Amino acid sequence: MEVYFSHDTALQFWRLQGRTRSSSPQRARRKTLPTIGQVSAVKTAIPKLLEPPYDILVAQRSARPRHPLFCPHVYSGVLPYNSFALLGSGLFVCSPEFCFQQLARKLTLIETIQLGFELCGSYCLPAITHHAGLKTPASNCQYSLPELTNVRKLSVFIGCVKSEKGSGQAFNALKYVTNNSGSPMETILVMLLTLPYRLGGYGLPMPELNYQINPVGVTKRSTNTSHYRCDLLWPSVKLAVEYDSEQYHCGAEKIFDDSKRRNLLSSMGYPPIIVTKQQLYDVEEFEKVVRLLAQKLGKQLKHRSSNFQVAHRRLRKELLGQ
Repeated sequence: MEVYFSHDTALQFWRLQGRTRSSSPQRARRKTLPTIGQVSAVKTAIPKLLEPPYDILVAQRSARPRHPLFCPHVYSGVLPYNSFALLGSGLFVCSPEFCFQQLARKLTLIETIQLGFELCGSYCLPAITHHAGLKTPASNCQYSLPELTNVRKLSVFIGCVKSEKGSGQAFNALKYVTNNSGSPMETILVMLLTLPYRLGGYGLPMPELNYQINPVGVTKRSTNTSHYRCDLLWPSVKLAVEYDSEQYHCGAEKIFDDSKRRNLLSSMGYPPIIVTKQQLYDVEEFEKVVRLLAQKLGKQLKHRSSNFQVAHRRLRKELLGQ
């Protein structure tokens, strides 16, 4: 008997325990899906951490278990390499890449982009949550985790299943995803800045996220830190942006550390522009930040049309609940 967890159940697994290096499962190669065994046998094999109903893949309609615990999905296409990871004897979970393609079928484009940022980033939303990160309290997230995948791996996998439903939206979403986002709010900030006008963003170039800057010269001699990271950085113009998270930037010691780090970044030619949560949620204040960034990037904003205003309000509502 073999069980293949998919869709929301697979995402639930990766959010719960798939990011720790000690428990991250080995990838498993499967060319076809077998028919599923008896429901009673499957129930005893399911990891206790996962919550029902369980999304599972089966090879044909006749193999679907008729039981309220399961939400079966028929998949009869070719299974690319890295489609699954082995959890235990007879238990498999769809890989992050396969999971992304499956969920793109039912998510909105904006939610699919957010999921892409999460899978390619170093944070993890709670296991049982709506896919849009904004509606989840930041205190329930986990941070500084190893990434599950990256944009290249997602693109390669989607290319192998491009005829499957959901792949078109997944490909479209990946145009607007980059690696190394450090938090859901960092993802939202990047999306507001870089998504095209038709999706409600300001169309700025995509920055590098959590970019490593190595101190040199006098700065290197004055610090015992081997490197610094910027939340958002456009290296070609040395434009740095830091998102001031309330969760991480509180307490006298943390404020001192942040101030020291930002002063050192300035001394290396990367004076950071600080964006606060209040600025992000205030439309007028955020637009002031955008105009400043556009000026430094040599980008002319063309966002005054009524079509943009409608799209921007829709995007802010979906991202920030406004």
